[in-house]
Amino acid sequence: KQSSIGRLTIDNEHTAPKTTEFAIASVKTHAPYTLLIIGAEVSLAHELSSLVKNIYILVEDPAIASGTDKALPKNVNYICGRATDLPVDYHSVDMAICADYLDLYDSSRLIDELKRALDFDGILMIASRVCKDDDLEGVYDELYRKSNPFHNDFYLVSDLKTILSLKEINSINDSTFTFTT
Repeated sequence: KQSSIGRLTIDNEHTAPKTTEFAIASVKTHAPYTLLIIGAEVSLAHELSSLVKNIYILVEDPAIASGTDKALPKNVNYICGRATDLPVDYHSVDMAICADYLDLYDSSRLIDELKRALDFDGILMIASRVCKDDDLEGVYDELYRKSNPFHNDFYLVSDLKTILSLKEINSINDSTFTFTT
């Protein structure tokens, strides 16, 4: 069974340092050979490049990857494709980091696709905004949707854990950080 580690944020504002810190600790703990990064900053790949043999950064627009390869470490490469249709073989990734993508896509398809790409004992790190379990009316979702029309939906903490469990992804370490403005 695949496992997940999660760094969930509530009222997310200054989360990039926490995501990087959590990712570095996770990579050091699980020592993946092949890492897939979706949605995180390229700087994360630079930080992890000395810890992982092969790193792939998913980009949806080939223009993003063109002309920037020279700035990447030799073991870091761009792959072009959609997060819900990953251009990787079945069970070819030891660890996947998915940062701030669950609210932009059909998250069920995205999780299925990540599960397909992960090795049988692979690790999925999810860094995502979630709402407090008492936000049953989705007030935060509605406010965020006004500023970002691509926004799909934020999960309640308990809902995300349930969905991962139903998809047979075990939680081995999760934490929720609350950021206030």
